[in-house]
Amino acid sequence: MHFLMDPSLPKLFGIALVILIVGQIFLYFKQPVLIAYLLTGIAIGPHGLQLVEDTELINWLGSIGVILLLFFMGMEFSVASLVANWRISIFGTFLQIVGSVAAVFCLGYWLHWPLVRIVLLGFVISLSSTSIILRLIKYQNTARTQIAQDVMGITLTQDLAVVPMLIILGFLKEGAVDRVLLTKQLIGTVVIAILILYILKRKEIKLPFSRLFANDEDMQLFSAFCICFGMALLTGFFGLSMAIGAFIGGLILRSTKDMGWVKSRLEPFRIFLMAVFFISIGMMIDFKFIIQYKWQLFTLTIIALMINTFINTFVLRMMGRSMKEGLQAGALLAQISEFGFVLAAVGLQFNIITEYSYDMTVALISVTLLLSPTWVAIIDFLLRNISGDV
Repeated sequence: MHFLMDPSLPKLFGIALVILIVGQIFLYFKQPVLIAYLLTGIAIGPHGLQLVEDTELINWLGSIGVILLLFFMGMEFSVASLVANWRISIFGTFLQIVGSVAAVFCLGYWLHWPLVRIVLLGFVISLSSTSIILRLIKYQNTARTQIAQDVMGITLTQDLAVVPMLIILGFLKEGAVDRVLLTKQLIGTVVIAILILYILKRKEIKLPFSRLFANDEDMQLFSAFCICFGMALLTGFFGLSMAIGAFIGGLILRSTKDMGWVKSRLEPFRIFLMAVFFISIGMMIDFKFIIQYKWQLFTLTIIALMINTFINTFVLRMMGRSMKEGLQAGALLAQISEFGFVLAAVGLQFNIITEYSYDMTVALISVTLLLSPTWVAIIDFLLRNISGDV
């Protein structure tokens, strides 16, 4: 008697096994398990064992994971506290972006880069990864601390700043950005601002179906999906990041004062899809390219982490935080965001950067994401062991 076996099952088993083994190693050393996901992506991807060939499916599932992550984040962070912290969120982000562009300008001027390339790469390194930072904050159990609120305010404002970044690049590089799309994005930004102001003004929002589905677990699950993906579709319609819409959906649910059931119903989906997202990032890392240009990449990685830490520490100090708090926040914000992939792709498409610069940028972003927990641990270790007040 013969049994038919799906040929994808051995691959799925291998992926799960790699995650378990690498995850246990990192948990033993008290490192976030998301690094295990990154290393799994490197191992199974097109530059590794080639267990996964459908990279488009992986990237799609990963994007859904980001949407759910931002949805949960919206439920956990108070709009009132973010608005109350507006000086750091807005002015801090502005100063941080200007500082990053200025740092790249020093290098670009020496290398005779055109202004548009300097601005593009400055924008890329100025962005920090909301998803990585959120996982680090969750791992440290510091979500309700002032530093966490400062960091999340800055990184969320950075995500929103991607739109004006594209506008600026469009002015600097004729034809690099669709003007019609940018108009839609500006309208979408206004709509988001109105929604946030409405949520802030109303102490509590009542959803018409919350009581209707109070005792039905199936309907609770799909009503949460409708809010999450519906808001994501709204911002996507305006050409903005769908993750921002999901974040707004989370804020709406937080304002209903009835969100406990959402976390319990969606947590398994979020864990799975976030794992897929970081696996997809790992699959983008080409080890042959890294080995060939290892010293250049190593130098750029250290420079990027140090510059971002220094700039963000300086900004937080200007905003009244202590040196210790500034360094902690600077370390959390040191990595480069996955939104950098989007800006780099725009730069390559319209010949702002070369193929080599694009590959190096992708490798740099991936490595900073990979090393982010280690960098935070190093800064924390130094802060704990430096005598006297910091």
